[in-house]
Amino acid sequence: MCPGRKRMTKARQNSADGPVRMCVICRQRFLKTDLLRYTLTPEGCLALDEDKTRPGRGWYVCEQESCKTRLARFRPAKRRAGRKKHERKEN
Repeated sequence: MCPGRKRMTKARQNSADGPVRMCVICRQRFLKTDLLRYTLTPEGCLALDEDKTRPGRGWYVCEQESCKTRLARFRPAKRRAGRKKHERKEN
């Protein structure tokens, strides 16, 4: 760890009011309850997770109209698209 950098602890990540998450569009931090959560469907499309209970990686977006609009262009799958599953060689 670099000198002078403070490590983020669980106590600092969560406020007294609950867990804090960051909007993937504007990068501002909000209470988890104030954000919309999206997950990938098996087809690879983003879908709103209203109950915030779907399994898998979730992306949080704030309620600002500009963030909701920009979410339409957000493609989280592209970041992992270059990764390939490890293939076993048959002898």
